[in-house]
Amino acid sequence: RFPAGFAASLRQRAPAFVDTSLATIKAAEAALPAQYWLDLGDAERQHYQQLLASARDQLTQEGFYDPRMMALLHKLRCRADPAGSEGVLGLR
Repeated sequence: RFPAGFAASLRQRAPAFVDTSLATIKAAEAALPAQYWLDLGDAERQHYQQLLASARDQLTQEGFYDPRMMALLHKLRCRADPAGSEGVLGLR
């Protein structure tokens, strides 16, 4: 769904955006008053993870996400949080 050569161009340019993007995210988070942060309990976190997994699955089935990319991201999420819902429940 992207023009030819788009992926190669993006891979070449993406590293330059990482630091800028992370700085923008951290600044936005720091600007939020503490009263707006929400700490989810285990049940809410698990439900939220299931919703995200369902959305990822649907977007993959509809062709918006590449199945190989989703498999790679699943492995990365499991590696980052082995006790999380991805690894324990097998959510994708």
